[in-house]
Amino acid sequence: MSASTPSTTSPTRPWWRPLLEVLPFAIGGGLIGALGVSVGEYVGVSVPSLDFSSGQTVLLLMVACVALINTIVVHELGHLLGGALVGFRAFLLIVGPLRFERSSSGWRMAMNRSIALAGGLAGTAPTDTHRVRQRMAVVIAGGPIASVITGVIALAWCASLRPLEFDIATPFARVSWAAALTAYGFGSVGIGLLTLVPGRTAGFRTDGAQLLTFLRGGAEGDRAAALGALVGQSLSGVRPRDYARDLLATARLPEDGSGEELAAWQLSLAAAVDAGEDDVARGLLERILGALDRVPPLTVATQRYDAALLLARWGDLERAREQLAAARNAPAFAAEHLPPMARAAIAIREGDLVGARELLAEARRLLERSFDPGGVKMSRDILDTLDREANSAIS
Repeated sequence: MSASTPSTTSPTRPWWRPLLEVLPFAIGGGLIGALGVSVGEYVGVSVPSLDFSSGQTVLLLMVACVALINTIVVHELGHLLGGALVGFRAFLLIVGPLRFERSSSGWRMAMNRSIALAGGLAGTAPTDTHRVRQRMAVVIAGGPIASVITGVIALAWCASLRPLEFDIATPFARVSWAAALTAYGFGSVGIGLLTLVPGRTAGFRTDGAQLLTFLRGGAEGDRAAALGALVGQSLSGVRPRDYARDLLATARLPEDGSGEELAAWQLSLAAAVDAGEDDVARGLLERILGALDRVPPLTVATQRYDAALLLARWGDLERAREQLAAARNAPAFAAEHLPPMARAAIAIREGDLVGARELLAEARRLLERSFDPGGVKMSRDILDTLDREANSAIS
């Protein structure tokens, strides 16, 4: 496949694109809600009148909110449990405002600054290449299965409390427990079913879309499995230049212009940079920059910081500054060390050696938080090179 590049300018992302991505979920949620109301009217169910104080009403709402947050927790843990059952290694869990990452020193907690990921994200990858596609299907199915099963259990538990028989004499603790079980039950079942709807959200494929890919197999299934295996290699400490070349080749097919194909080119770029194949890396970078509209919006800034770093190292200072400015100081998803590295590379070319050394020190500190041991090895080498350049310029 040719690595030649179209324009380096990323097409503007239409304002309506995010709305289109969440439309299936909005429709699905509306249908489930309408179905619930219809069933309730059909069987003649009515909510008993309970005399709650304002404080009790607020408390019930808080209980329901906590229960709904737990639906996300259980769904994402379902993915990680599925991964554990098939020998995968967990490295990331995001739930609401909290983010848990595996680093070289163990798990750490941080704040999730991305609203797009507040709905939850779990990261787990294989540690070997044995039957990866089938095992990844288990991982994907784990989330919806956990949601539906625990949701049904919660609703059955709630039914055993006989909530329709509650009256003003019912202990508030019992009412609160029933409210929590009801919110969790319907929320969890709803999440389990809606995530099975094929589509994309925040630029990432839903569980249903991924599951279909793995179950159907073919070139797309093989590509998805190869991408997973490559991520697994990096998490196992394999640096990009040592990625299995047959996996990289498989991951680049089919040539369908999808975000998954672009992800394969991004991994190929890392491999070329780490191997010192600058000509190959330049072509790959241009290709990626010309297709940033296909990158999940959350990771666009990361790609721009990477581009700024590479362009500055190659002496193209003007374009490096352009990419840095285009990142707009957004955080680099899963690569906190990239922004100071990119700024340091530019500062060295501009002659700001004191500032560059401060930025390099910051990058080294942030690099220790990375959950990607293979990528860390390459980044440390780049930092060492930038350090030598700064020191040489000073002397």
